[in-house]
Amino acid sequence: MRTKYLLWTLVLIVLASQVHGFGIAPGEKEIPYHAGESTTVEVKIINSNHENLKIVFYAEGEMADRITFKDPILEVKADQDEVKTSYTFHQPGEGELKKQGIQDINIVARGLAGDNKEGIGASLAVVSVLKLMVPYKGKYVRSRLFVANFQNGAPSNFVVEAENLGDEDVIRGQASVDVLGPFNEKILTLTSNVDRINAKSRVLFTLPWTPELNVGQYQALSTVIYDDKNVQDRKSFTLGEQKVSVESIDVRNFKLGGIAKIEVMLQNNWNTPVEEVHGEITIVKDGKIYTQSKTESITMQSKDKKVINGYWDTSTVVPEKYELKLKLYYSDKTEDETFPITVTQNEIHADGVGRVIGATQNPQDKVMTYVYLLTLLVVFLILINCYLYFHKPRSGVAVAGGAVAPSVVTMPLTPQPPLTPVQPEVKAQVVPSLISKSGTNMQVNAPDATAFFDPEHHKEIEEHLTKLEEIHKTIETVPVQIPEEIKAVKQMGWDEEDKRN
Repeated sequence: MRTKYLLWTLVLIVLASQVHGFGIAPGEKEIPYHAGESTTVEVKIINSNHENLKIVFYAEGEMADRITFKDPILEVKADQDEVKTSYTFHQPGEGELKKQGIQDINIVARGLAGDNKEGIGASLAVVSVLKLMVPYKGKYVRSRLFVANFQNGAPSNFVVEAENLGDEDVIRGQASVDVLGPFNEKILTLTSNVDRINAKSRVLFTLPWTPELNVGQYQALSTVIYDDKNVQDRKSFTLGEQKVSVESIDVRNFKLGGIAKIEVMLQNNWNTPVEEVHGEITIVKDGKIYTQSKTESITMQSKDKKVINGYWDTSTVVPEKYELKLKLYYSDKTEDETFPITVTQNEIHADGVGRVIGATQNPQDKVMTYVYLLTLLVVFLILINCYLYFHKPRSGVAVAGGAVAPSVVTMPLTPQPPLTPVQPEVKAQVVPSLISKSGTNMQVNAPDATAFFDPEHHKEIEEHLTKLEEIHKTIETVPVQIPEEIKAVKQMGWDEEDKRN
């Protein structure tokens, strides 16, 4: 195996020693057909490596025998940058051509190996193409689309060249351009004016356009309609510049002395995916590098936002100002950005990205804090109501929410008709009062002094407990105010407590 590789290496070295460095211009030449005429074309050999060259010329193609060279073998000196020569093409006579349209003839210039002018070795060859334009019978239009360097909001033009290679005039010719998105979807269509295209002549159709699209890659499809035929051409173009931008920089749960996780939020503003996006994060101060962290490689879809992470060991860092340098790599591009940062005991503040980064509570943590507080409040209110419900009077007269102490009630009292109960301010209904006041005399309406259980009060408590359970189930994950039902229950608890006291 090693012997095989060695042999191939020697062959390449030998061939490389025989290769000359030169070029030929023009690379392509187009001429019209004129029966029986002779056309002379000038070419030049470019000596790019400044060496002594011997070059032989010959032609390839169906009409190669109609080419004659001024210098079949051309010598070029090392001090000559370029040398000019020419060849002559003897065009066929009327009726001698069997084909219509464009016909190619290759003009080949090959460097000779060694000093033998008759032998052609394994050396470099360059080609110039001669294109003979043979008119078509009838009407035949060839089109080419030219696309400008478009920018959003700036007016520019599409240009469509229509060349009539036929021998008949085109009375009505018109061009249109379809602007296509990255997935070949049509976005808009531009249409030119109608114009005449004479035989063996060309017309330029200009279609003005002021783009107002997202930056990205697009395609333009031109169509030239002439009489009952059409011809198309397609070109790709870009609008704006492909860029992956930094949206924000974040460090969560930062404590000076620990390892800070630096999260860089990126956005792809291009309308096609960008692959292998990665970065290099460097923290420096006064030329000293404190950390250098390479991020993972990611793929970003169109308009996508993604995070790349870097890490910083702050065990030897003191609270001060630093510089965060970010180098991004994507699509054979490199971009450098620098952000001043300030490090404190519990926070990092970065300028230039519109974001404070550090150990602050994120929105989800704040929401959960409110949920926990509301849950504790509901549990506390349930316990209060359970206490009020199960608190039984040990002596005296049973009333809603407790018992009246014997010292408060003087027996017997002169029977009096019960007064109209006073409605409390709370929303919930209260059991008709068993005690009423009239001036300084207190009267007790106690049909049964031994009754310690009030069914209506029990039912009322059950209703409030049910409402509290429903409120607890419907707590959302955003900060909310205390519902009015909870306030009412809380107020009722205070009123009942006041009655007992």
